[in-house]
Amino acid sequence: MKSSIKLLFILLLSSYYSTLSGQESSLKYKDLLPVEGLKYKKTIVSVTGNADIELIKPVSINLGMEFNGYIRIFSKAKQIQRKSIYDIRIADRDLFIKPTVGFLYRERYHTGLYFMPSLVYRHTTPKIFYTEIGVGGGYYYAKLNVPTYEVTSSGNVSKIRGGFSNAIIGSNFAIGLDFSKSSRTPLNIFSGVGLYYNFPNNQSWTRHILIQAGIAYIIRRNIE
Repeated sequence: MKSSIKLLFILLLSSYYSTLSGQESSLKYKDLLPVEGLKYKKTIVSVTGNADIELIKPVSINLGMEFNGYIRIFSKAKQIQRKSIYDIRIADRDLFIKPTVGFLYRERYHTGLYFMPSLVYRHTTPKIFYTEIGVGGGYYYAKLNVPTYEVTSSGNVSKIRGGFSNAIIGSNFAIGLDFSKSSRTPLNIFSGVGLYYNFPNNQSWTRHILIQAGIAYIIRRNIE
């Protein structure tokens, strides 16, 4: 009888410790993954080179540059489980406000100076590849590069001094590599295409097609 009680006690004790061990293992590999619980701030600054392609005969290319900031306003991590429950990867889905200042040099026409805030959505895969799309609008100032004259309503010819103020709207799509996902290097490299319109230009909207490439630095700070 005593041996049976002792055996039962040993079985209960081993079952208890195996339960604790299983809980610790589960916490270690699953529940303690910093997917939803870890909060951090993420800000990005970038420099982008632009090539404005004019599809006329002959085709011309005008170069420019942008300086961008990304201020994150929303983030939702996605946990992706692979073949094993212990092999879990994280995908990032972020929404940013992206203030942009830049210039575009059109040799025979003007130098465009602009400020264009935009709303940007970025999806980063569990590895280092990401895509982003943005839409925005702002102010475009066309500073004339050559002497330009106009005929006034009274029939006189006068020289235009300074330049013109325009509204600008546009969008862009980019693909890139986020090296902070696989290492401690806080850099992105990216390329993409953009499309924007400025108004008025001869009393109409003027279309511009951009080819873009650049580099970005990521400022990421944990707050929990």
